[in-house]
Amino acid sequence: MNFEQPSYRRGADGGFVEGPVFLYVPLPSYGAMLLAGTGIAAALHAREVNGEGQWVETSLAQGALMWTSQIRYRAEHEPPNFATIPYMTGRGTVFECADGHWVHLMVVRNSNEIMYDLLDVDPRGRDVPGVRATADERFQRRVYIEEAFMRKPRDEVLALLQPAGVPVVPVQPAADAYTTPQLVHNGMVVEVDDPEEGRIRMMGIPYQLEKNPTTVQGPQPALGQHTDEILGALAAAR
Repeated sequence: MNFEQPSYRRGADGGFVEGPVFLYVPLPSYGAMLLAGTGIAAALHAREVNGEGQWVETSLAQGALMWTSQIRYRAEHEPPNFATIPYMTGRGTVFECADGHWVHLMVVRNSNEIMYDLLDVDPRGRDVPGVRATADERFQRRVYIEEAFMRKPRDEVLALLQPAGVPVVPVQPAADAYTTPQLVHNGMVVEVDDPEEGRIRMMGIPYQLEKNPTTVQGPQPALGQHTDEILGALAAAR
């Protein structure tokens, strides 16, 4: 969530605002909601077995990581060209800089015009006021915008655009999620042996049960690996 916040800090006066930030699409909250429901279901199942109720705990950080794990579960052996590009991010707002690092650019009010001037974007790559561009025209303009970003390293781009109020943030490598201190401390990052990849890091259990400690017992299962086991357990429970 920290990576998303700067892009949404524009206030009604066109400047950056202080205090809480409310995301237009609060994925961490959605994730925490889904994890809470999953944890409650697990606790209810445990109550059927041992007759005891218990607390279920999760967090916004765990909710955010849940979405990350759906996009990419493997942090090892990634092709270098894709090491910093989230699969689910639209290319329309992601730009590569001269040093090979990437930034995520948002558009708010006149921020595009400010970006055009500061990065000296070719006039052919700029919007025409009052004219709605076609998809082909937007694609052609993007070529000139990409060229402007590629003239400067990422730190220089951020140093130019952020103080001017342009909502732009660095795109972090997906693997960084597995080295975030808070997530590591909470047991959200575990190492397991994968039969194909060897030793890998992956997401831990995204919720905690008060009386039934949870652990990751192995890597992501193969398709249909546990089907017979689960169907057999369900049949036995009837």
